[in-house]
Amino acid sequence: MKLLVGCATADSSTREIARHLAARLTASGVDACACPVAEVGDADTFEALVLGSSIQ
Repeated sequence: MKLLVGCATADSSTREIARHLAARLTASGVDACACPVAEVGDADTFEALVLGSSIQ
């Protein structure tokens, strides 16, 4: 399964959490990558999405 951990952040903390989550998923055997939502091209290339953003 190819999974996207997408994030939107005002600073880098949410991006770092997304990267950590993607790394843990990859270590568990999931094909996961972290990417800012604004940089995602075609989301149809992924079978699953996890989205996160900062709250203020």
